[in-house]
Amino acid sequence: MAHRLTGPLTAAATGAPVSLRSGRGPRISVGVHAVDCAACAAYVARLCSESDALEEWGARVSVVASRSDVTPAEELRAGCAELLVAEDGVESALDVEPPALVVADEWGEVYFSTRAAGDHEFPAPAEVVEWIRFIAIQCPECENPEGEWRTL
Repeated sequence: MAHRLTGPLTAAATGAPVSLRSGRGPRISVGVHAVDCAACAAYVARLCSESDALEEWGARVSVVASRSDVTPAEELRAGCAELLVAEDGVESALDVEPPALVVADEWGEVYFSTRAAGDHEFPAPAEVVEWIRFIAIQCPECENPEGEWRTL
């Protein structure tokens, strides 16, 4: 694991503090460089179109935006994602420059992190679902990956 998710973050809808290291299930965080970016919003919508798979593995989707950029955020509040405001900037909260994707477990341990390449080339939603599936089947007491491959 490269790093842990940090903060401080607040929920755009309520202003309540949010910890990326709390709650149940894997967390998918999409760090946007601008909340009114059509390409970032389209990617979040593509992720949310996988809502059955996300729900099956208990995943939560968050869109993380900088404090200075939250005014026109209505478009990204739709769907399965919660809009979070990074008080000190997206890069400080996710440890990667936006636009970016971070997949972590419920304790904030990062399993996958990437900055979107080129013209918002994020990983395919199916790949993200595989990451959350992998995280969801881990045994925290064993501290090792679980599954059929252990007997190989």
